[in-house]
Amino acid sequence: MLEVADVTPATIDQALHAFDLALTQDGRFWIVVPLAREPEPDERPTPPAPHASLETLIVTGTRHQLPKGLNSGSAKTLTAEQLESIPALGGDSIRVVNHLPGMSSVGISASPLVRGGLQDETLIRIDGVDLIEPFHLADFQSIFSAVDDRTVESIDVYTGGFPARYGNRMSGVMEMSTVKMPPSKGSEVGLSMFAATANTRGHNDDASTWWLGSARRGNLDLMVDRINSRSGSPKYWDAHASIGHRLSDATSLSVGALVTEDDVVFRDDVEEAHSRIDNRYLWLRLDARLDKRLSSTTVLAFVDSSRRKTERSPDPDQDTAGFLDYSRDALRASLRTDWTWSSGEVLLEFGGFVEQAETDYFAAGLVDRGTMGVLLGRPEVEEIDILQHVAGPSWGGYASVDVPIADRISIQPGLRIDSQDYDPEGRSLHVSPRLGVEWLPIEDVTVRLAAGRFHQPEAIYEMQVTDGVDHYFATQRADHFVAAMEWQHGVWSIRADGFHKRYENPKPRFENVFNPFVILPELEADRVAIRPSEARAKGFDLEARANFDNGWAASFGYGHLDADDRVNGVWVPRRWSQRHTLRGLAAWQGRSTQLAATLTWHSGWRTSQPPSFTSTPLDIETLLNNRELDDYIAVDVRLARTFRIGRSQLTLFADLANVLDRNNAAGVDYDVADVGGGYAFVPDSETLLPFIPSVGLRLSF
Repeated sequence: MLEVADVTPATIDQALHAFDLALTQDGRFWIVVPLAREPEPDERPTPPAPHASLETLIVTGTRHQLPKGLNSGSAKTLTAEQLESIPALGGDSIRVVNHLPGMSSVGISASPLVRGGLQDETLIRIDGVDLIEPFHLADFQSIFSAVDDRTVESIDVYTGGFPARYGNRMSGVMEMSTVKMPPSKGSEVGLSMFAATANTRGHNDDASTWWLGSARRGNLDLMVDRINSRSGSPKYWDAHASIGHRLSDATSLSVGALVTEDDVVFRDDVEEAHSRIDNRYLWLRLDARLDKRLSSTTVLAFVDSSRRKTERSPDPDQDTAGFLDYSRDALRASLRTDWTWSSGEVLLEFGGFVEQAETDYFAAGLVDRGTMGVLLGRPEVEEIDILQHVAGPSWGGYASVDVPIADRISIQPGLRIDSQDYDPEGRSLHVSPRLGVEWLPIEDVTVRLAAGRFHQPEAIYEMQVTDGVDHYFATQRADHFVAAMEWQHGVWSIRADGFHKRYENPKPRFENVFNPFVILPELEADRVAIRPSEARAKGFDLEARANFDNGWAASFGYGHLDADDRVNGVWVPRRWSQRHTLRGLAAWQGRSTQLAATLTWHSGWRTSQPPSFTSTPLDIETLLNNRELDDYIAVDVRLARTFRIGRSQLTLFADLANVLDRNNAAGVDYDVADVGGGYAFVPDSETLLPFIPSVGLRLSF
């Protein structure tokens, strides 16, 4: 054992390889260990524990994350064991993103709301391919993710100030990377109350070719059928496959495909909604290292996305009456390339993309909003009749660099340029500068500052035709300012982030002001248009984590958030503006047993409360989100036990959501009663998900 200062690691490591040995660092020391080799059949490693293929989750909100080598001081990393210790509804591990600091959630949607932003402000990718709403039941609160977490190796989650290589989204980024080189061959089959799964992965003898495949079928329709077959049939499934080949020591080529499909019907006595969504992705990826300093990733992708939606509420005596027929067919072809060059302590990243896309829209509907609609400023009866074809290119380019300017200080300036030409009235060229600073004042402490500009045009598939809009809105803009400090020592890690986002030209959007958790949102009487002139989000996050040697891990976090729109000159809080949030996690991992529990408490989401009586239409700026619901509290628990059966492994697990069965408030619906000289509003409270257990098993072999 030698001190680091006394050796040249690269030289010694190269020499040791001849003796099947390698050099690894342990604190201040270098240790000689056996060189990793492919296990013999009788040495087959233990199959992964539940969700172990989702190996790391990297979170950064303060500096430009360039090559992976820079992540050690800029990101928070959860190992596979830590990640699987977070309970999730239906065992959907990608939902754990909503447990991270800066996220707003009430436990229904798997789609994140990042630091006060809207759901469509988060860019989601897999292997460099942009995904279109990758969630099952996307027309009904996006309950589950549409990507099997068993195919995912890592997720990078950016909550603000993200690198210049990401564009066209203003709040956050989720980038998923699938397993590129499985450590061994293996397959799994699993069954739970919510899904049936199967996957396989492996590589050939010389590890020059590898493969990965998975398929999932949701079981929610079977559960609904047993409870009440007349209430609907929520069917959904997804499949993923990839194969890669190493062309040389420095180059690899892979092909991937992802298919997701929903065919969902919900109905009650007078309402029915049918949603069918088909997304198909195919991509070709080339990873190359041209020399020790220059490497690249190039992705050619094709996307075919179709969406059909019908809503029916024929009874004119109900609050909701009318019909809506909607379809959207989108085709996209894109080429994206990312390059990294390093020289000494300087790192440069640059690249760009070009895309050709087209979308066909159809929407026809007739909505009778009745007296409620008139009081909220909408016509009593609205007709929708839209038929549109849109096509055109878009492109973007960027460059970022990480440069030390002093002994413990580095800067990361970046610049991005984007343009789109599919909207004849909205052709645009946008320049987005970014800047990050990293300072290491003392050992174990890192301070980061970041500022950046982010533009978001409406994507070619995002025209809001279901609400009667037949054009794209102008490009939005957000400026991010972030300051963070992180301390790591031993088993402890403490991080504090402060942020401020300023929005210019936010697009108009449509919301249900009383209760958004409905199956016919576009037909509801409380559907209104929100047209802010500007918006803002500010707050801070504190989090402490500890991983102990005895298998215990714990974390605790507090977040403060204010997110507001300026409507008709008045600052109005957004519905999901969680002013105070507390999150706690306790987890224990034994040799074959896992136990974890999370506690989430936050200030109640906002809702709109009308006056008890009115004789005139209401002002939206005084009504919108003028009341705070009761606080949200949820305790979730995960239990898992693993048994060896020869060379196979059987895991039994239970995910228990909202074990306290707390009636968390979703919103308050209102009926309108015609009284002398005006109208009275009669409230009817609605609640969120009750206690939901999910038990299942997984066999690895």
